[in-house]
Amino acid sequence: TLSLRIALWIIALVAVDQSTKLLIRLTELSKNLSFLSIHYVQNTGAGFSILTGQNTLLTILACIALGALLYWRAHVPRSAFICIAAGIIGNVIDRIAYGFVVDFIDLGWWPIFNIADSLIVIGVLIILLYEFLSKKS
Repeated sequence: TLSLRIALWIIALVAVDQSTKLLIRLTELSKNLSFLSIHYVQNTGAGFSILTGQNTLLTILACIALGALLYWRAHVPRSAFICIAAGIIGNVIDRIAYGFVVDFIDLGWWPIFNIADSLIVIGVLIILLYEFLSKKS
């Protein structure tokens, strides 16, 4: 079973993700900052525009990925589990509620993304680092 602390961390990260997306969606904010820009984008695909318009399929795949993560959670570092689960949940909420994912962080040289995407990447990097360090020892 999930501990209360892990569940609360996931809920908190999903709340941060959803609140930033709500702010962007309601204001349609567009702002250029020194190292990034904020642009409201309705993403109907996955990363790098893969499977554009396949919202139902992407929702199903995300739910399968979350189920697999839950199944193997004992083999995943806790922080990685929290980040990846929160990221998947944040984007699935968008797909179910709006039919697209709200993206808004634009680095100029990378596809536009959101907090949930960042959490997934951070979680995967934690797993890779963990695996690399555990192989060295």
